[in-house]
Amino acid sequence: MKKASEYWKKQTRWNQKGQDLIREIQENPGKFIVDDSRYSPYQIHQDLVKSLGPLKGKRVLDLGSGRGKFSVFLAKQGAKTMGVDLGPQLIAGARSLAEINHVDCKFQEANVSDLPFEANSYDIVVGLGILHHLSKSDLKKTLQETHRVLKKNGAAFFCEPVENSKVFDFIQNIFPTGKKNSNYYRPSILQRKAWRQFVETIDERALTNKELVLAGKQFARVKIRPYGLLIRLQRLIGKYRKILKTVETIDKVLLRTPLRYLCQTVLVEYRKNQP
Repeated sequence: MKKASEYWKKQTRWNQKGQDLIREIQENPGKFIVDDSRYSPYQIHQDLVKSLGPLKGKRVLDLGSGRGKFSVFLAKQGAKTMGVDLGPQLIAGARSLAEINHVDCKFQEANVSDLPFEANSYDIVVGLGILHHLSKSDLKKTLQETHRVLKKNGAAFFCEPVENSKVFDFIQNIFPTGKKNSNYYRPSILQRKAWRQFVETIDERALTNKELVLAGKQFARVKIRPYGLLIRLQRLIGKYRKILKTVETIDKVLLRTPLRYLCQTVLVEYRKNQP
């Protein structure tokens, strides 16, 4: 019963986001013309797009497509995109976004761990920040399903937050983040009662490189690229968008060292067959 109630809780949450999107599009449709991805300024996005290669005519499955912006972005690059997510209203909102952008981009309500698609039907599967919302068992099922729906020479790409060091994770959780009573507030782990309540309300967890590799053991090749070391200083020095390029340049050097183990984000590439 707990698993079922969690499913409906998530569906309700995402349905609300879909309803909000439909209303916003009706009020100001011009604001929702997709020219790029919201992740475009970041190096991980640039590397992802480069890894995807030419998309014209390719069938792409976007897991956890949300409001649909990245799916529409891919469709504008020539891909035949299918986005899946929870909640009929979220899917309706994403379809509205595709409609005003005049692209061949479809959306379907589905559970990523039980995909309603035929085997060997997609050239590429992508997911942006979806796997860390899954339990360990659902993560394995999702990657099994990803492997099943990919064509013989297909590949899957996921951008995910990770935490490979329990010690470092504890240290950074000492500092609270966000403003109280906001959706982005996280208390200090030292505030035991508040921390326990916080953990009970979130629907995400910390992934590790090891889990991502083991969960995808059915793939012929798994490659993990690390990103984001200095971003961890954001809690101490505040927003740093003005020096984003400088930070990323320094990160490129640091990530060639054993410090890459402390990265905050990874781009995971799963190949169905060896290239």
